[in-house]
Amino acid sequence: DATVAQRYEIKWGGRIGMGEISYVNRIKQQTPDSAIIIIPPRKLLTTVGFKSMQEMAWLTYFVYPRKVVYEDDKDSSWASKVYPRADYVLAVNGWGMNKVNYQVQKPEAFMVLPLKK
Repeated sequence: DATVAQRYEIKWGGRIGMGEISYVNRIKQQTPDSAIIIIPPRKLLTTVGFKSMQEMAWLTYFVYPRKVVYEDDKDSSWASKVYPRADYVLAVNGWGMNKVNYQVQKPEAFMVLPLKK
């Protein structure tokens, strides 16, 4: 009787609401389909325990039709065109908080933030 999102969580994360895919689902829930999202550097994602989110193909698959651009890639030819148009940032353990133009009232370890309010 599980929803598609719950089935993905079971497959990719073990228990519903506990795995990496539950964080990806939060990205989808908190951004419009047209969003362009800045993702933290891959090394940070690895450090905090995200094993799959650091792979662009995997993350893009689950957040489609949203676009993601990794901080690591912002100077590449494709990303340099997309990065300036980003409207959200994935803030992880404080990384990304300096990219928003407002003060976050209740910082959390994992947040999807609009760049402008």
